[in-house]
Formats: sequence, C-alpha cells, structure tokens
Amino acid sequence: MNPGTLDTKIQIQRKASGARGRFGVDGGEWAIWKTRMAKRVQKSGSESTDSGREIGRSVVVFRIRHTAGLALTDRVLASALVYDIVDILPIGRRSLQDLSCVLHANTRPES
Repeated sequence: MNPGTLDTKIQIQRKASGARGRFGVDGGEWAIWKTRMAKRVQKSGSESTDSGREIGRSVVVFRIRHTAGLALTDRVLASALVYDIVDILPIGRRSLQDLSCVLHANTRPES
C-alpha cells in the first residue's frame, strides 16, 4: 500500500483495565491504545423506522496497517467522532486490515 493514501489519523481506544466507577461497577473509562494512519475506504448509511421513531446507521471502513491484538471490543476515534468496531477483515498476509465501524450512538468521546 502506498503510504501517501493513509490520510486520516485515527486513535484506537480500549477500555482501561481496572477502571471502576461508582459502586464497584465498570466505569467505562476509555484510553488511547494505538494511534494509526488510515484510509477511509467506504462509507454507507441506512435509515429505518422502529416503534414510530427513525433510526439511522452510518457504517465506515478504515484501512490500516496490520495491528496485532486489535479486538472487536475496541473503538475508533476519528475526526472527533466515535465508532464501534463491528468487523476486522485481514487483507493479505498480515499487511493490512479493514475495520468496519458503526458510528457510536453518543458521538462525543467521554474520556
């Protein structure tokens, strides 16, 4: 892959280990795990109506260099928007990965 095509800076965030909130429940703290350059490959969206309200879904695919240890429980922060990772597709022999992400319901990063 031509490094010049990696034009979007993303942060891969992971839940901080041992972070506990009130009453000893998981506090939901996110920490930056890796910072990568990515290429936004695809963006799509859909809308539907459920119980009388409209629901929108925005799907974005980021292509990054292979990152060992990446998990579906991680999330991506790009252009001040938070995306949940729903699929990790390896491309080639450990050279690239496509991250299929859905725009998080709360698009502002909490921490």
